Amino acid sequence: MPTSANVRTDGIILGVDWNTFDWYYAAGRNMRKRKPFQHPEMSNVRVRCMDDAGQIVCYNRRANFRGYCSETVTETA
Repeated sequence: MPTSANVRTDGIILGVDWNTFDWYYAAGRNMRKRKPFQHPEMSNVRVRCMDDAGQIVCYNRRANFRGYCSETVTETA
């Protein structure tokens, strides 16, 4: 069996309740429009980029848990 790069030897088991998380936008960081610019290869095309920055916020950390196991845990992606 090949060796995994994701082997954890600390024995931590994480339980995440994704219903306690929400996407949060700081004021003025939602869908900010940039100045349009001409496409470098097409003369009739203008490109306008938008920036969108946010964070994942947990509103109830008690709903998530961390447990321990004495055996080596191998995580696979």
